[in-house]
Amino acid sequence: MSGRVDAIREKLAEADAEAFICASYPNYRFLSGFTGSLGVVIISMNRALIMSDFRYRTQIAQEVAGFDFVEIKGPPEATVIEQIGALKISKLAFESAHVTYRQYAQLKAVDALELIPTENWVEDTRAIKDRAEILLLERAASIAEAALELVSHEIRPGMTEQEVANRINALLRSNGARKEAFDLIVASGPRSAMPHGASSDRAIQVGEPIVIDIGAQFEGYHSDLTRTIWLDRIDSPQIAEVYEIVEAAQASAIRAVKPDVKCGAIDAVARDYIAQAGYGELFGHGLGHGVGLEVHEAPTISRLGKGTIKPGMVFTVEPGIYIPEVGGVRIEDMVMVTSDGCRRLTRSEHHPQIPL
Repeated sequence: MSGRVDAIREKLAEADAEAFICASYPNYRFLSGFTGSLGVVIISMNRALIMSDFRYRTQIAQEVAGFDFVEIKGPPEATVIEQIGALKISKLAFESAHVTYRQYAQLKAVDALELIPTENWVEDTRAIKDRAEILLLERAASIAEAALELVSHEIRPGMTEQEVANRINALLRSNGARKEAFDLIVASGPRSAMPHGASSDRAIQVGEPIVIDIGAQFEGYHSDLTRTIWLDRIDSPQIAEVYEIVEAAQASAIRAVKPDVKCGAIDAVARDYIAQAGYGELFGHGLGHGVGLEVHEAPTISRLGKGTIKPGMVFTVEPGIYIPEVGGVRIEDMVMVTSDGCRRLTRSEHHPQIPL
């Protein structure tokens, strides 16, 4: 974790700040290794503190190295303010996206304390995965893929979307997932035109699209993949056409992933392909998002994405086309950026037809 703390100290020097405070779970976990639900980190140029209460004293001793533990014995804010005084901090950098108005007001009331808002100090560092993180992401991906492969061949006409979802959840956990990465999606027939349609009691039928979007969490790291399948055959020629378009758009975008390419440019490759095929208005979401300690994190691969692709980034590539009252198709894979391109972390092939 020392390299992560050093990265924050470099930012402190650039911002002319004396210390950085962090209380958002994914970020304090990334910086310290602490996995408990209550934590506050303060990093100065020569100290690193991790604050939590009695429940986590032993856990912190086991999980955290290089940080001094400070036990919270009352309101967390009081302990934070006490430590700011003990460290003689006069310029405190804080996470503007994660500090509430109440917390800000309490810090603002501290005498002679200058507050320096920051954006994405930790998130930008988290976007570049190290080897250990890649291994955890690969494991999370393999758990999800194994569950999806098995359940795809268990689906039978008349099963409900929720029954399929329940089976996937059980398989994820039996395969080693700590929990699901998110509320998974099983959307069939016309409901597959809803990009985030929650699983329902609708019975699945032969010949219709079934969009399954799943992910696993393993040791805090997530996976996210989507497949569109159908039982025996696809009855809609339009869905068959759209499937080929989405698959080709994804392949084109994956080929375009290289270091120093703008995030928005990757999105444009898939979006332009779909638009040229006549379905541009039916692809309304971004192409992808980073995956790590959160299932949605930096970088943002969309028209709004302002960043640049860098080696070590991991993100999804998930174009989709959604036709109201007909159905939808989405194909999603996770990729890791390499020195000259990318490689897929989700390795299962795209085989939409499931024989009965």
